[in-house]
Amino acid sequence: MIERIHMPFWKDRPLADVGRKEVKAWHESLVDLPAQADAALRVLSRAFSLAIEEEWCKTNPCFRMGKHLTGAARTRSRILSASELVAVGKALRAAEGKEEPAALAAIRALLLSSMRLQECLSLRWDAVRFDEGVIVLTEHKTSGTSGDKIVALTPELRVLLEAQRRMSGNPFVFPSVRRKKDGSPNHFVGLQQVWTRVRIAAGCPDVHLHDLRR
Repeated sequence: MIERIHMPFWKDRPLADVGRKEVKAWHESLVDLPAQADAALRVLSRAFSLAIEEEWCKTNPCFRMGKHLTGAARTRSRILSASELVAVGKALRAAEGKEEPAALAAIRALLLSSMRLQECLSLRWDAVRFDEGVIVLTEHKTSGTSGDKIVALTPELRVLLEAQRRMSGNPFVFPSVRRKKDGSPNHFVGLQQVWTRVRIAAGCPDVHLHDLRR
């Protein structure tokens, strides 16, 4: 990276002479290589941080500079169309009897509830309040700052959950017959493999599990 991306531009340049505008222009010139550009920016920022420690320069011109954002860092906006939803529904029905029922139910729950993947898979029966028409999640991604998360128990979601088979001694809505290493009950794992088969059958190979909550 240093030889291919940094040196052609910064060769023989003292760090103290490099300004923010110049770094920004260099980073933007690499827009055709966004992933490499962002990685190179991180390396350059680290070089400036080390230079400050050695008192070779006083500021880091890379500090809080916007990135091109690629891969996992890029905000996805993939939403299934009406026709794709129909195709997924057909694929789920076709998978019945071939895939674990808890896995297919979890995929349907993701589509109906807007819950995150882990929230859905780790859902416990004591969080489902049929009489109140809500699901109360006390532990979730932002529980430390936002408190309990309330999920509406819509008619479709209610029917789905009421039809779920309860496993004796297992508190999870989507249980697994396999226990954890310590012997305690576990929820279903391996949903990604099941979803990969379903989405290919539905003709939606680019749809992630996280996209279903949209």
